[in-house]
Amino acid sequence: RLWFFGTLERVDNKTTLTGQTYGSFFDVSPGTFHFGGWNSLLKFTATPAANHTLAFRFTDNRAGIDNTQATAGYAPEADAHQDQESTIYNVGYDAILTPSWLASVQVGIRTGYLETRPMSGDVGLPAVFHNTYGFYTQSYPNWQYGDRNRDELIASTTYFFQGAGSHTLKAGLNLDQSEFSSFNNTTGIGAFDDVCTEAFGFEPGVEC
Repeated sequence: RLWFFGTLERVDNKTTLTGQTYGSFFDVSPGTFHFGGWNSLLKFTATPAANHTLAFRFTDNRAGIDNTQATAGYAPEADAHQDQESTIYNVGYDAILTPSWLASVQVGIRTGYLETRPMSGDVGLPAVFHNTYGFYTQSYPNWQYGDRNRDELIASTTYFFQGAGSHTLKAGLNLDQSEFSSFNNTTGIGAFDDVCTEAFGFEPGVEC
């Protein structure tokens, strides 16, 4: 016998907040927060023999997010884009070996990552923060990436017996290996003199 099951979901959400005027110089209208992604699941279950069940499951969730901040604290060109993904492979085996003896084994592999970077994609462009009013222009101040991987093995066996009462013996094993490798960088390379201007509240001719 073989059973199969699958789902596919599209997620598409958008939100736009109102802008804000800072002093008499700056009017910041945030970009539209846009979460677009897919969630999927595929599962197969088989009984290759009586009292034996074998199952395989695959899940994948991924998304791209535009304007992750989407507030008046970030001009549209200074907002961020985020990509994220999580994929899981799982195989399970369950058996009734005898009327008194059960066994179960599961193996799972998860791979995933998350990356946040400037909307422009140019990590060499510095972000500019206005100290007086507290908002960013030109670029997003951060670029970060992280792997989120995990492997797991779970095995157990259970035995029921009668003797001076009813008894249950159970033994199991759980092995888990997780990995989180990442970097976190400030964006921007080079001089900042082009932003030390009167428009940003500096005195004429000042040097950064």
